[in-house]
Amino acid sequence: MKTSISVPDPLWNSALDASTSTSPSGIVQEALELLVESKATSGYRGVPDLPADLAQELENTRARHTEEVRSEYALGYCDGVELVTKLTWRQISYLADPSMGVLAAGRALTRLLSDQDQKKASEDWKPVISEDVLVEYLGEYADWRGIVPWHPSPERVEGIDAAVRGHYAAVKAGR
Repeated sequence: MKTSISVPDPLWNSALDASTSTSPSGIVQEALELLVESKATSGYRGVPDLPADLAQELENTRARHTEEVRSEYALGYCDGVELVTKLTWRQISYLADPSMGVLAAGRALTRLLSDQDQKKASEDWKPVISEDVLVEYLGEYADWRGIVPWHPSPERVEGIDAAVRGHYAAVKAGR
């Protein structure tokens, strides 16, 4: 679903600071998930009192999963830093497009590659970014032929996206 919304600047800036996402769509989705979750846990659907051993096991599991998520994000961020070292400024600006994000841009690029291949485009046509580069970092998300079995986690893609956008913002700011 696509929609247009207006958000007061102070609220948006607070949401940016509080969110784990870097894209506008991700921030809104995260907020909506929290809203839905808060409604789902109201009334009788709240978390019941757990036996001490089960509560401890749940706490340990959450801590383990939190570490796994942080690790996946960090791996993705490192992948994103590596990716920007392989790209031209034009390619980076395309991936950092605020209306898209790395994953959407990767999917759009591979659709372009697929369409151009199917139509047998002119010999001088070249993709904005080579499919091989995108597949290395985005796995099957960027493989229009469906032969790459690697599927990066959403947190890893989020890390890649944050690194590309952070690099883009730093360059634009002259840092």
